[in-house]
Amino acid sequence: MSCAEQTCGKHRKVVISVSAAAIFCSMGASVAVAESSADDVSGKESEKKHTLSQMVFSWGGGLSGALGIGETRNSVTPKHVETLPMDVTQVDCGDSWSACIAGGSLYTWGKGQDGRLGLGEVLDVLYPQRVNLQGVKSVSAGHRHAAAIVGGGQVFVWGRGFSGQLGLGSNKSHFTPQPLPFSMPVKTLSCGGSHSLFVTEDGRLFATGRGKEGQLGTGSQESVLEPVEVRLPEEAARVTATACGKDFSVIATESGQVYTFGSDDYGQLGLGQFARYAMTPKEVAVLSGKKVRSVAAGDYHAAAVTADGKLYTWGYGRSGQLGNGNTVDVSLPVLVRELQNLRVQSVACGCDHTVAVLESGEVFVMGRGREGQLGRGDIVESPVAYRSAPLQVTSFAHDRIRVHQVACGTSHTLARGARS
Repeated sequence: MSCAEQTCGKHRKVVISVSAAAIFCSMGASVAVAESSADDVSGKESEKKHTLSQMVFSWGGGLSGALGIGETRNSVTPKHVETLPMDVTQVDCGDSWSACIAGGSLYTWGKGQDGRLGLGEVLDVLYPQRVNLQGVKSVSAGHRHAAAIVGGGQVFVWGRGFSGQLGLGSNKSHFTPQPLPFSMPVKTLSCGGSHSLFVTEDGRLFATGRGKEGQLGTGSQESVLEPVEVRLPEEAARVTATACGKDFSVIATESGQVYTFGSDDYGQLGLGQFARYAMTPKEVAVLSGKKVRSVAAGDYHAAAVTADGKLYTWGYGRSGQLGNGNTVDVSLPVLVRELQNLRVQSVACGCDHTVAVLESGEVFVMGRGREGQLGRGDIVESPVAYRSAPLQVTSFAHDRIRVHQVACGTSHTLARGARS
């Protein structure tokens, strides 16, 4: 048994080691084609091959095996997780653990406390292990619990249940995936510190778990043991994306509006000078009209990507994770100006770091780097190591890796990409 301390912002966590979001946006289009040329066929074959060769890379804090490379040391540069299949479709991270989907199968590794890996035990795992769950479409890794969508929209949950975040009607933890019934298929979900959000096919939002800070958006500070519907303002469109922080929530609608609720201790709600808590969803006025297509939440900060590829950040910024050139908290969304002439595709937030993926497949990082989570091996790590402006992870470009998605854990990072 070993004991190690991790520092997240000004909050210290003691981790005992003994030896379980990303948010998806899909856009469909109907195109009439008169005939297919040889180039069309070649392009389709290339695209198919490209889809089937997705690799996973990990870097940063290696505590409990979170990197999936067979050791517990930190890594300051991206490492290929070689034991995974080459058809990965999603990656996600929690507190010292990781998850990915490949070929409809779910793989987890890292810290096993509370059963967060879904493997039926609480031991740490240094390499990816397959979870007994088939036909997995998406997964969200919370701090100590998780949820996945399988088949036509059925939900399975597992891990820590102390606050009711599993939605199974009790505070019991579960070491293997358990079905969570909904009246209709669920299309997206996210897990946070001790709460979970679910969006059904018709765009309705449901929440379960800890509610003390208002993160459920129900108007009450009471925790709930089963999913309850969250009432949005009448003018709100259907919910399309969600993100859970440690004690707050962020949602986006099909019209591009953003709403937040929960704790606002560090400005993470993006509402300006607001009360300590927002108990019901409040629109983030600064982002009104900007057509936000995806959102992300770290422990105490958040980010949004607009339809025209602009990145906005807000909340806790004392490690430089907002990427605006300073280390102060910001209570309103601010454009990350160093990336404004580039097109951001997606973003992920960790405890104290942020990672953005461009449409070109390039990766930019900002924030705390003490554990190597920025992936820039040329930078000497120290107790005060951080970068307050975006820096490119050059190793991907050097190795001709085009990254398609990233995920951030407490102090580590995963990327999914392919050779170009």
